[in-house]
Amino acid sequence: MFTMLLGLFTLVLLVYLVMVRQSVVIPTHVNKNRYWFYPMIAFLIGVSGFVNFTNLDGKLQTSLAVLIVLSFLLDKKGLTESHIILNSLDNRGIPYSKVEKVVLLVEEDQPIKMNFFRNGRRGPVLNFDHSLEELAVFFTSHLNDGSKLEIIIKED
Repeated sequence: MFTMLLGLFTLVLLVYLVMVRQSVVIPTHVNKNRYWFYPMIAFLIGVSGFVNFTNLDGKLQTSLAVLIVLSFLLDKKGLTESHIILNSLDNRGIPYSKVEKVVLLVEEDQPIKMNFFRNGRRGPVLNFDHSLEELAVFFTSHLNDGSKLEIIIKED
């Protein structure tokens, strides 16, 4: 019974993460370390599970656990057409209508840092590999009329 529930959970999780991934128009900067870290952890879980379990149920649970760990590779944050996604499992995100101000910080040879404010509070910083022009055009077309867009260029 547990294996079936775990399998159903894994299937729903992977389908949901793929749907969120497809909705992101401008993704955030991705830490490249995750492309070797999560597969290594999944490999260790898989090896230890297949060595320790001799029955089919244990091997299926190990395979599903490996898929759950590999699902972290599908994690994607960024900007969609209607909201800001801060976490792949947050299905609502932050709607642009609630954003009061967006600040873009441009530094040489660094990803562009974006911060936003809503309800008088600062949100988390997101890093983008896209150009300043692309981000500025995107925000001018998606933010409300009363929202501010500030661009800070930091030179050495």
